[in-house]
Amino acid sequence: MNYEAWRISFQDSEQAAKAAFQDAQRNHEMLLNTLTRCNELDANLQRIIAAATAEGPGPLTQAAIKEMPAASLTLFLADAFEKAEVESSMKVECIGEFSIEVDHACTSCHENGSDEECEFCEGEGSWEQKHMIEWTMTKDIFKAMCIAKARHLRNSVKLEVIQ
Repeated sequence: MNYEAWRISFQDSEQAAKAAFQDAQRNHEMLLNTLTRCNELDANLQRIIAAATAEGPGPLTQAAIKEMPAASLTLFLADAFEKAEVESSMKVECIGEFSIEVDHACTSCHENGSDEECEFCEGEGSWEQKHMIEWTMTKDIFKAMCIAKARHLRNSVKLEVIQ
């Protein structure tokens, strides 16, 4: 927005001045908050560096590792996987999508010899039966996979605590 468009949006110069002052105050507050956050991040980084270099390349404290961005993100993702729940929209998309096929020996052909007109196996000697995975089992598999992923993520963050 240019100055003319901004100025036209106000009834008089007093109203424009108040709006400009309020914007300046908001921007000043945002700048202070940003500077405060930058100082906090810098202090955290300095603590991490100090912990990492205090005794050479030795282990970091658990707290210092948790403050590292990559470790923090990994632990955040692990928490998210642990809390993951099956939603109804997932059921709509996944129900009936998973199955296993079980191979059965044809008892009729096994006892009487191969028969091309066998209604079960058509002389093949075996037949496959498709079993749909029940929704409750699909949910259990999903939950188990999420917990396994969370465990994998947590194990990827090597936490050595200095005693």
